[in-house]
Amino acid sequence: MSSVIVPIIVGVLCALIFGVIGFVFGGEHRRKTSEKEIGSATQQATKIINNALNEAEATKKPGLLKQRMKYTSFVTMPIRKFVKEEQRFKSKRTA
Repeated sequence: MSSVIVPIIVGVLCALIFGVIGFVFGGEHRRKTSEKEIGSATQQATKIINNALNEAEATKKPGLLKQRMKYTSFVTMPIRKFVKEEQRFKSKRTA
């Protein structure tokens, strides 16, 4: 009976030892893999944010130019009208 029990005990002990070793190495592998994925996701997020900022800047410039042109025409139109009226008035006076 002793010859049957010793291999069973040795097998159970080996299974426990290898189970613990596998658990530790599996946890380390999972941790490293998840850190790589998080690092990759962080890089991708940074890339997306930088692209969005560049696109927003590119979109902002034509918008500002359009607003500036609207403002310039809004301010200069009355001045042009005034100058034309003044010239017309002067030409009527001299005629």
